[in-house]
Amino acid sequence: MAVTNEAILGWVRVGVLLLGMAWAAWMDHKNRRVPNEHWIVWAKPAVFIWALDLMVQGADWTIYLTAAGVVAYASVSVFGRPTLKDVRAGSWMDRWFLIWYVAAAVGTVAGALRYQDVTPMDVILNQGDSLGILWWKTAAVFLVIFFIDLAWRMRLLHGGADAKALMWVTLVFPTWATVPLPFAADASSSVVALPVSIALLIWGGLAFLLIPVVMLALNLKGGHLRGLSDLKLAWHASMIPLDDVVKRHVWLLTDTMSMPNGEE
Repeated sequence: MAVTNEAILGWVRVGVLLLGMAWAAWMDHKNRRVPNEHWIVWAKPAVFIWALDLMVQGADWTIYLTAAGVVAYASVSVFGRPTLKDVRAGSWMDRWFLIWYVAAAVGTVAGALRYQDVTPMDVILNQGDSLGILWWKTAAVFLVIFFIDLAWRMRLLHGGADAKALMWVTLVFPTWATVPLPFAADASSSVVALPVSIALLIWGGLAFLLIPVVMLALNLKGGHLRGLSDLKLAWHASMIPLDDVVKRHVWLLTDTMSMPNGEE
């Protein structure tokens, strides 16, 4: 791969993705939760790199504000929605967010009017005004955030951290063209290609299919599978000493009780 601005930004994106996800995974493992502050901190490099990418492509103000609208929509998951009641009550954060939303809406509408001659089919075929195609690709990220938000509200994604992570990945990699991998060009030229964050969700789901196999192998190796009745739990659970339960983040699948003689 040639050393270009796009390649440099792409590999920086990969580094940000790996570091941000590794940190989130560590916190999830230690505390069983990922605080909103984590996504706020790691959204900064994601947005900064996206802005640099748009600058390299010669984006105009409507495209920048459209991207700002995408970020504003995603920010609702961590900051909540500003209300006029809070604005009138003197909440400066709500006031700034309201100004942000209005500016983003103006930019999005202005971009739609400026590039109305460019159609979604032109974007798919990669034909027409380059800035018009860029605006459409930027605006299309709204749909990805909306899909993730809808899945979260409908409990298709049970964890709030899962939804926030997918939104964050969407900001890190808005399109396949931002992925510095050999198959990125093939995905960009495809007639239909899933968004990067949704593709990662599907791949992660497929990877989870290996967990029952791994757990069964570990239980066989540890000698925990002593009969057919143990198969009911062997594919998703393991046996550990009671003294280790309080030291580890586990979900108990069997009940315990203390006997009068101190045994459990």
